[in-house]
Amino acid sequence: MMTARRLHWIGIMTAAALCGCKSSGGGGLPANCPQNTPDDLISEFEQDNSIKAVNGRQGGWYTYGDDVGAFTFGGSSGYEIAADGNPTCSPSGSLHIAGTGFAQWGAATGVDWKPRPSDGDGGYADKMTYDASAYRGIAFWAKASTVLDGVQVSFPDLYTDNAAPPHDMPDPANPSGTPLCTACKCIYTPGSDYNCSPYLVQFGLKGDSGVATLFSGYMNYQLNTTWQRFQVLFVDAKQDPGNGGYKAPGDRLTADKLTAMAIQVNADYSTGTAKPRDFEIWIDDVSFIK
Repeated sequence: MMTARRLHWIGIMTAAALCGCKSSGGGGLPANCPQNTPDDLISEFEQDNSIKAVNGRQGGWYTYGDDVGAFTFGGSSGYEIAADGNPTCSPSGSLHIAGTGFAQWGAATGVDWKPRPSDGDGGYADKMTYDASAYRGIAFWAKASTVLDGVQVSFPDLYTDNAAPPHDMPDPANPSGTPLCTACKCIYTPGSDYNCSPYLVQFGLKGDSGVATLFSGYMNYQLNTTWQRFQVLFVDAKQDPGNGGYKAPGDRLTADKLTAMAIQVNADYSTGTAKPRDFEIWIDDVSFIK
């Protein structure tokens, strides 16, 4: 089942669906291609890992994983830009990531919506927040070298990102009342009063009754060898109940204070002991959706 682990986030999704739109949009592309709404486009990976510099967004995708696994491509970057991409929308270029041996919590690729400023001492200050409240969620196209379980999408925000600035922790029962703590931070440490997870979504895993209940609307989501479009709504994201105790106002994702997003492949906990879930995935045409 779901347990706390470093940078491992599990949540809840209930009601999104894969979009099989076939009608034509602007420029002769199918309507579900983000190039039809360029202000909403995040990345199409035609040349590099960057996100489109629109409405204050700026940055690039990165990879991270647990301490026992390794990425296959790109050395320290952990990824490469493949020559081929999603043939429906942007056939040139995709983010190509593969990993093996990630047997603690897993591995992920993510992006911060804004660059972290310098701390003046050769490092970085806390993450910046981004107002995504004009959007309902995100969509992306992806495929894998084989059928892949254990994929999740997370949305760290001001209240659940352990790199975000300290802040007051509201009382979910009385958000406008006295905070439960001041200058506190969410951390991913089992047993801590501030242990928590970001708000997120998990795909598939029908064999896990707890996950199947939490993510009932997304049990048919599964990466396979065919390019598919996956749509994830902010309203469906919830924190991992195994990492409870630290809640955002109203116990919901704070879409106007997002710090990042991530697509993660979790280690396999189906037998009660973590095992690596080796993977090779391609990601393309990531966008916000309204």
